[in-house]
Amino acid sequence: MATQAGPLPFTGSIGNVTGYKKNGKHFIKEKSVITRDRVLHSAGFARTRENAKEWRRAVRAGMLVRHSFRRLLKGLQLADNELSGRLHGWMNKIVKSDLVSDRGERTVSKGQLELLEDFAFRSATTFSSVFFAGPVSSIDTVTGTLKLEIRPFDPTRRINAPEGATHFKIVAAGAAIDFEKERCQHNYQETGYLSLAAMVQEPICLEQTITPLPGQSLLLAIGVVFYTQHGDGRFDRVDGGVMRILQVFSVLK
Repeated sequence: MATQAGPLPFTGSIGNVTGYKKNGKHFIKEKSVITRDRVLHSAGFARTRENAKEWRRAVRAGMLVRHSFRRLLKGLQLADNELSGRLHGWMNKIVKSDLVSDRGERTVSKGQLELLEDFAFRSATTFSSVFFAGPVSSIDTVTGTLKLEIRPFDPTRRINAPEGATHFKIVAAGAAIDFEKERCQHNYQETGYLSLAAMVQEPICLEQTITPLPGQSLLLAIGVVFYTQHGDGRFDRVDGGVMRILQVFSVLK
């Protein structure tokens, strides 16, 4: 590294040297030559190759999760624009939690998949800040039964609804994902329209069954969707819905 002392300092590359500015001073350095072949085969880039392999697995796993819940995420718009990046980063944490495999060979299926529990599909609005009626979930890995239960509650006290909303729905989505074979099954249930101004008198129970296969992981997610009712009885969806993953279990191989 050398300091530029001439009357016309530069930034950028000229030939095999690069000029740059740091802390108000101009410097030059020899341009490093990193070829694709060097990255793929040099021992000095072994860690880079390991990280790249694991990151690709995390991205593929994140895509499977998004695909499994696409009806809620896209159809009901329960996700934000940053979901992909956040979910890929989250899945990468799960890959790195694999304590069995060697570095570079770690996978989602051997990691701590329960880290995915409580993942929020919107970063700015947490599920618990909108809905606090205490949902209870259960997953039976033998029968593939995924159940969501909510006791009677008062929406005026337990839901922080967006402006203009008059009604809401509780939605539940179940998924069985094989992260190794990159295959998934999914299901979806929802309540009818429920008034934000009236007590929910009966318990809510959304139950679905997805026949689990060895090596699959069962995921159960909950969402709250808001609507406004017009004078003619028509309902339109209102922005402000939220969704989170409640529970995750893996089926033994």
